[in-house]
Amino acid sequence: MAKRELLEETGYNVKVKSIIPYSNVSLWEYPDYMQHTVIFFYICELIDNNHIDIQDKRINTYKWVSSN
Repeated sequence: MAKRELLEETGYNVKVKSIIPYSNVSLWEYPDYMQHTVIFFYICELIDNNHIDIQDKRINTYKWVSSN
């Protein structure tokens, strides 16, 4: 699922290496419902180097970091 989401959101094809033992939990309140979001983090290997095309306009920056 992480591989598919990353491909859909950025256009990057990756190999998931491992999950990072950390998660982020948020609760969003809207007028007619509540949304519970759980985000997991993964260490991935970049398989190809396509151009980034982030579709979510709420994301205004990104950064690749080394796991070393």
